[in-house]
Amino acid sequence: LKVNDCLRPVEAQEKMTEYGFHPSLVSLPGQGPHPRGMVADAEPLGEDGYFIDMGTDFDHFSQNVEQDNPAARNYTQFSKDTSENNTILKNRQDFEFAYRSAAYFLNKSIVPMPEEWWDFREEESTWKKYDPLYEADLLPCQRLIDIDIAEIEKIADGEYPDEMWQTMLDVDTQVTKAFNTFKRTHLNSNPSNNDWSPN
Repeated sequence: LKVNDCLRPVEAQEKMTEYGFHPSLVSLPGQGPHPRGMVADAEPLGEDGYFIDMGTDFDHFSQNVEQDNPAARNYTQFSKDTSENNTILKNRQDFEFAYRSAAYFLNKSIVPMPEEWWDFREEESTWKKYDPLYEADLLPCQRLIDIDIAEIEKIADGEYPDEMWQTMLDVDTQVTKAFNTFKRTHLNSNPSNNDWSPN
C-alpha cells in the first residue's frame, strides 16, 4: 500500500486552489477531512512493488467531472478490451474490499469518496468535530509549506521526535491487536468463511 496524501493543512489547500480544480475534487481551505488528518489517499502495489492498474493514475483530475470522470468509483468503461476492462474493475473492487476490511478490524468506519478511487475518509460526523489544522499546529517535520529538511532527514535515519513516539506505539498496538483478531477469526479457520462484511 502506497499512502500518498493524508493530512493537508489549510495553507496547502490554499495553494491547491490556485490550480482551479473542480470543487468536488479539491476542498476549499479549511473544508473536508484532509486538514484534519482524517483521510488517506492511497494506492495498491503488487508484491513486486509495481503499481496495479486502477484505470487512472493517482490524483487523476478530470476536466469534466460531471460527464466523464474515469477516477470515479462508478466508472466502468476503461477499455474496449473486455478482459482489460474487467481486470481494472476487479483491481478496484479488491482494493476497496481490502481497505475497508482493514478498517473493520480496527473498529473504524471508512467512507470511500465516490469521485476518487484512492480516497478513503472518516465519516463526516466524525471529522466535523475537529478544527482544521494549520502549519503552526504541526511539528516542523510534518509541515508541507515551511518544511524542516533537517528534521525530516533525522526521521529518515530513524530518529523520531519525542512527540511522535507515543503516537507510533499507540498505532502499532492497535494494528497488532486487530491483526491478531483477524488471524484468530479468519486465517486459522475456514478460508472460505465470509460471514462478515466491512461497514
